[in-house]
Amino acid sequence: MISTSQQIAFINLFPLSSIILLVALIGAIAIARQ
Repeated sequence: MISTSQQIAFINLFPLSSIILLVALIGAIAIARQ
């Protein structure tokens, strides 16, 4: 059984990774436009 603290850490990881991907994508577009 998954503990509550593990579930919280798992849920918190998803927004963080999606933000990193979004920033990387915006950075790649900015570099490509130059």
